[in-house]
Amino acid sequence: MSTLSLLAFDPESVSLGCGVQSNYLAVGAIVPLVRTGVGAVVAQGVGDPNIARRVLDGLSRGRSPGDALEAALHGDPLKHQRQLAVLNSTGQSAAFTGDECRPEAKAIGGDGVVAIGNLAVEGAIAASLGGFVSAPDGALARRLLAGMLAGSAAGGDRRGALAAGLLVGGARFSHVGAPDRAVDLRADASALPLNDLARMLDVHELYYDPPSPAPWLDRAGFDDGTQALLSGFMKAAGESDWRDVFESLNLAHRYDAQRDLIDPLVPSRLRSLALSMAT
Repeated sequence: MSTLSLLAFDPESVSLGCGVQSNYLAVGAIVPLVRTGVGAVVAQGVGDPNIARRVLDGLSRGRSPGDALEAALHGDPLKHQRQLAVLNSTGQSAAFTGDECRPEAKAIGGDGVVAIGNLAVEGAIAASLGGFVSAPDGALARRLLAGMLAGSAAGGDRRGALAAGLLVGGARFSHVGAPDRAVDLRADASALPLNDLARMLDVHELYYDPPSPAPWLDRAGFDDGTQALLSGFMKAAGESDWRDVFESLNLAHRYDAQRDLIDPLVPSRLRSLALSMAT
């Protein structure tokens, strides 16, 4: 499967993540794999999640990324058509591109971050890496998305985009209760999969990030657009009390009923939530 992928390690949060985009349906379910405390792998070209699992098994036994890749591919009859990249739990990297992959297939980067692709427009792999590196400091998923958007803006997959995925594992709060999937978002059969992914990440942060430490906001100070969205949610919920509205949206942690204040994350994410609930 022809895919443009990013793998990255965030030493501050000790998290690993992958971002993938492709013309291949369900790429986010097939290509990336993260095992917290062990490593992250993408297996593309002639992709096989079992190869990725073998790479992670090798890392868990103490192999280096290069040795884990070599061992996983040993004796594989399709080795020359595969393309893989791996980061271990400290950000050390290795990559492999089979000699039967397309000439433009390659991996760039090094320890901490790798961009890898095949059937990508010339410059898209480098643009993806550059977009990640130049992204503002912040959550790893956000920086991966910035890299993916930069790769797409540079042309991305030669055939166009159909699907994308974000997978981040780490110690940060996870709604799924599994550190290997602190963020696990996928957009499929979409004309604009990265736009869909960005919207889903907005909603994910609204639901699952911890309450903001920044000063909370008085609703009266919101602009007209945000006021209208809040009023729409109140009407849809059939409630007259803001506490009940936020509870009906599963956002009770974003509203301080005692002081009638709202988490400052809410205004910037509310439109994405409204769009998601309307689709």
